[in-house]
Amino acid sequence: MSHGVPKKNGPVYIPRFSLLFALVSFLLVSGVLFSGAFFLGLLSGSGTARAEAPLSIGLYTWAPYTGEDLPDSGFATELIQEGMKRAGYETVVRPAPWSRVLKQVEQGSVDIIPGLWFSEERLDIIAYGPVLAFNSLVLITRKDTARKVEMISDLAGLVVGVGRDYAYPEEFLAADNFKRDESIDLETNIRKLVDGRIDATIGDAFVASYTNRQILKNEVPLHYSSKPVEVKNLYIGISRQRADYQIILDRFEEKLREMWQDGTYKAIIRRHGLE
Repeated sequence: MSHGVPKKNGPVYIPRFSLLFALVSFLLVSGVLFSGAFFLGLLSGSGTARAEAPLSIGLYTWAPYTGEDLPDSGFATELIQEGMKRAGYETVVRPAPWSRVLKQVEQGSVDIIPGLWFSEERLDIIAYGPVLAFNSLVLITRKDTARKVEMISDLAGLVVGVGRDYAYPEEFLAADNFKRDESIDLETNIRKLVDGRIDATIGDAFVASYTNRQILKNEVPLHYSSKPVEVKNLYIGISRQRADYQIILDRFEEKLREMWQDGTYKAIIRRHGLE
């Protein structure tokens, strides 16, 4: 039905604003209380306030931080969902490989990345929020190999598994003394390492240990370099396609501090075996 145009030979036309004024007057006189959001909804012609769609979280596999098969979708995902819930936002997870999640965030079809390292190249598409945890990036080899790897220079001549679109340390990216073998994620690289298809890989020590212990049942013991190549901050990221991205991050950061203070953060850490 069209609005705002009088009909010939029809009922008497009353301007829509007059109808609105009459309705508001009736509500006030009747003592009915209604929220500002409802009032704004009336002014916009919607009649009721429209509920916001849930924030979508791109869920890639990176156990124990994120993953479809993990309890509560992993540590970082649970932490973000709890914080967003306290901040007044509903959330929904959308499983996809890491590279696809990045693309979806760039396009705006996914709102949140539950855990990522800082990359200056992505600043135009991702707004980085507060730090969720810390990742120690180490070099990983099989314990039964005769060659021990402790530094990047020790990788000379080896085939090293890397993750697609991972923000590795500059020193590692600049090195040209080894051959790179790309996979979709660290779990795939650990599997390749165990199977003998690559000589080494690089990744978060806890993720690698968790993968080998929980998923591969420690079929082949792994060696981790004694000193990390780099310690990285793990951030929450949100698509800059959202006009309200900064408001969401500010509210989440406030609730994250609250979770630190009331013990919720430690409880979630403990539940996911990250203590």
